[in-house]
Amino acid sequence: MIKKKTAIVILGVLIGLLAIFFSVSVYLSVTWKDKILPGVKVEWLQVGGFTQEEAEQKISQLQQDFLSAPIEMTLNGKTVNTTRAELGFSMPEPEEAAQGAYLNGRSGSYTERINQAWKAYQKQIVIPIKEITFNTEKLESSIDPLLEGLDKPQNARLVIDGQDRITIIPGKNGMMVDLDDTAQKINSFEQPFARQIELK
Repeated sequence: MIKKKTAIVILGVLIGLLAIFFSVSVYLSVTWKDKILPGVKVEWLQVGGFTQEEAEQKISQLQQDFLSAPIEMTLNGKTVNTTRAELGFSMPEPEEAAQGAYLNGRSGSYTERINQAWKAYQKQIVIPIKEITFNTEKLESSIDPLLEGLDKPQNARLVIDGQDRITIIPGKNGMMVDLDDTAQKINSFEQPFARQIELK
């Protein structure tokens, strides 16, 4: 008798879970048909409630704002005004991030979909924008005007003339810009996008 009651309880629990899964599936497929689940973000941009195409447009606009924002670089009183686009910075196409946002609650097993929907409800799903790239040569050329008239560092070297005489030319101190540090500051995907950077 006890075993029979236990079996009935277990069966009831299973039926209840199936009912929950079914209800959630119906809710997602009907209420949010063709739309991204509420609570999903791309970086800090809320895209919940948008279609994938609408999300692409929002992400694209965000990227354009980032690439076109003014960048002011200064060194020893000299200033260069530019933008990330002019410096050769580029970003991945917005379709990838928009698709990643749209697939939340629509990919994987039923339990995975419900888990994704719950995380979205708690605003815990953030789709990152993948790596931002930049053109090193363009960045260097944009900095060159700031270095005019400044001594650049030189390494010590040996010079051998036609008579096999060796001359040691000592190195000298100078100024050079840390490109990696500069790129990292410009590359930071945080608002406000405009930057004032003191080169070093």
